[in-house]
Amino acid sequence: MRHALVGGILVLSLIGMPACARKATAPASASKAITARSLGLELAGLPDGLKLASRNAGIIILAPRKEQVGGTIVIDELPKSAGLNLLDAVHGHQAAITARTGGKYLGAQELKGPLGTAFWSRGQYMSGRGRVEETVIFTLSPDGTRIARLRYTYPAGNDSSARVKTLLDVLGEIEAIRPVKNPA
Repeated sequence: MRHALVGGILVLSLIGMPACARKATAPASASKAITARSLGLELAGLPDGLKLASRNAGIIILAPRKEQVGGTIVIDELPKSAGLNLLDAVHGHQAAITARTGGKYLGAQELKGPLGTAFWSRGQYMSGRGRVEETVIFTLSPDGTRIARLRYTYPAGNDSSARVKTLLDVLGEIEAIRPVKNPA
């Protein structure tokens, strides 16, 4: 398999990757932090061009402000039964992509995010709406007990690098939930 996740994985760091830096190239909106309590994380802000579509204790869904752009970013977690091995999560994503109709796996990369080591994994497949691309970032939750997942699904096109950058900008906004200080 030409695009299989085999051999060396490119290691990227925040130093050389401004999209993941806290001060992202695309400035975050000044909105309030978006919290997912059961995940133990929050988004400090939203990168420009995104809006909050939905939120509950264990999931955050973002969408492009311009509806014609299409796609959604879902921030959630893998089941505890998935374990804590990020490479296993990447291999699982690869298998899920190639099992879908017209599935083509496009590769993965290791990077450093605000919560530590992370991997992004990307592939395409056919859906009822045409060719779809899915880019997923896997990282450990702040408490280290499960894998957090940022999944961006969007119409496949010639804007893949911009879509990946947007997802990396979202990753750069993730913080562990700060404990509430009790007034003395």
